[in-house]
Amino acid sequence: MKDHLIGFIESLDDGSTIRKVVGFVLLLLQVILVLGAAVLAATTLAGAFAAGTGFFLTAFLAAAIIGLTTWLAVVVLGYRKNRIHQMENTGFVILPVLAHLSRGIGECLLLAWTALVGLWSATSVLTVASAGGGAGAFLLGLGGAALVFPIGLAIGAVLGFLSLFFWYMVAELFTMFTAIVENTHKTAERLESTGGSAAA
Repeated sequence: MKDHLIGFIESLDDGSTIRKVVGFVLLLLQVILVLGAAVLAATTLAGAFAAGTGFFLTAFLAAAIIGLTTWLAVVVLGYRKNRIHQMENTGFVILPVLAHLSRGIGECLLLAWTALVGLWSATSVLTVASAGGGAGAFLLGLGGAALVFPIGLAIGAVLGFLSLFFWYMVAELFTMFTAIVENTHKTAERLESTGGSAAA
C-alpha cells in the first residue's frame, strides 16, 4: 500500500498523471463534441424535412458547417492532447499544460466564431431564398441579402482571430513565467556552484 501511494505521488511529481488526466478530459470533450454535433445536425435535417423542401438547402448547409467545424475542433483538441502527452519533464507541469490549453481554447474559439456567425449569415441568406422561391431565387440573385453571408463570415473571422490573439497572449504569459522561473533557478544553481568552488 505504501509503495503504491509513493508511486502515485511520484507520478504526480513528475507530471505524468496530470498529463494523463488532462489528456483523458480532452478525449472526453472530443467524444462529446462528435455526439453533440451528430444530434444537432440530425435534428436540423429532420426539422427541415418536417417543414418542407423549401428549407432543406438551408438545413443541409447548416448541418455541413456543424460537421466541418466539429471535425476541425476535434483535430485541434487531438493535437493539443498529443502535445501535452509529449511534454518533457522539466520540473514544471501545470504552467506548460495551461499554456497548451489556452492555445487550444483560442483555436476552438476561432472556429466557433467563424462557424456561428457564418452559419447565421448563410442561414439568413438561404431563408430569404427559400421564401422567394427556394434555391432558384438564390441562384438568380438576392440583391443586398447576398452580401450578408460574406460580411457575416468576415465579422466572425475577425472576432475569432481576436479571441485567438487573446488566448495566445495568455499562453505566452504562462510560458514567459515558466521561462523566468527556470532561468532564475539555473542562475541560482550556477551562483551556488561558483560560490562553493570559491570557498573551496
